[in-house]
Amino acid sequence: MLSYVGMEKFLRVAGRRIPPPAGALPSLEARAAMTRMANYLTCAPKGVFRYKSHEEANRDREKWQLAAIIDKQTRG
Repeated sequence: MLSYVGMEKFLRVAGRRIPPPAGALPSLEARAAMTRMANYLTCAPKGVFRYKSHEEANRDREKWQLAAIIDKQTRG
């Protein structure tokens, strides 16, 4: 299979999806999905975190995940 970028030949290709032609607008469903993903908020702060142990990192992740669950339940 040839790629559209650089016309490279790949040895293995997973799946059968063909990229849309250049300049083609996404469908309404695809645009709605992109909008939902763009508006999705996570409760994990952005940045680079350095931890002394895996346990410390897991504690922060669980704290952020719990805050997200509580926030989602209170908002409905």
